[in-house]
This record gives sequence, C-alpha cells and structure tokens, in this order.
Amino acid sequence: MALIIKELIIRGIVSSDHSQSSESSLGKEELLLYLEQMKRDIERDCLEKVMLKLETKTIR
Repeated sequence: MALIIKELIIRGIVSSDHSQSSESSLGKEELLLYLEQMKRDIERDCLEKVMLKLETKTIR
C-alpha cells in the first residue's frame, strides 16, 4: 500500500482537498483507472515470478 501511495505522489496524481466537485469526480475516475492498471501490473508480475519459480523447480 505504501508503494502505491508513493507512486501516486511521484506521478502527481494525488489531488488536494480543496478541489471542486467536478474536478474531484474526474480525478477520482482517473485514480480508479490508474489503480486498476497497477493492480493488473502487480498480478502479472506475481504470476511471472511464480511461473519462473515453477520452471526452475521442474528443471532441477
């Protein structure tokens, strides 16, 4: 979770509390899309690591 927050801050996606409602809804949608993309990337990375471990284990 901390990594996701750091990533959002680095990319400048975190918005201020003083934003207007129309801006915040747009920002929220962008944030949700970005988080979904990060989730898919993390799942793909985990799957690749597991597959690599399985492959090296079967080779032995």
